[in-house]
Amino acid sequence: MYHHFIHGILIGGLACHSRWDQTDLQKLILSSNKLTDIGDGVATLRALTLLDAHDNQIERVSPAIAELSQLRTLNLSHNALAILPDELCILRALSSLRIDHNKLKSLPREIGALIDLTELVRSTSLRAAPLARAKVKITVKTPYVRVFGDSIRRF
Repeated sequence: MYHHFIHGILIGGLACHSRWDQTDLQKLILSSNKLTDIGDGVATLRALTLLDAHDNQIERVSPAIAELSQLRTLNLSHNALAILPDELCILRALSSLRIDHNKLKSLPREIGALIDLTELVRSTSLRAAPLARAKVKITVKTPYVRVFGDSIRRF
């Protein structure tokens, strides 16, 4: 099992780094690197179970993220995302999604297809999404208050 921890290093974008060609990489932590996007190169990381890219400047996540069929944890909090790709909803193994402190106004329409999703951390500005089939613990983050919920009805 390979783990990469890259913290505080300026990297232009995930797709431009040759180290990501390791297809057996399972955990990748890219926090605080001033990344601006998660590009198509992410598709080469098919064994990835955890991708933590919080506290960057990410504005775009490539639809190629759908190739990460083993991904269980995705942390994109504290970035500049205004939209998430619809392909995110193909990640059936995804159980934890952290998207708080972004520019998001809504979730992809098919987010309810993520039936293994058990944790969703989002900001208060994000509109509710159809998660009826999922049993999700929802954490709503505001600058000062944290609210916990155990079903979609807490939106």
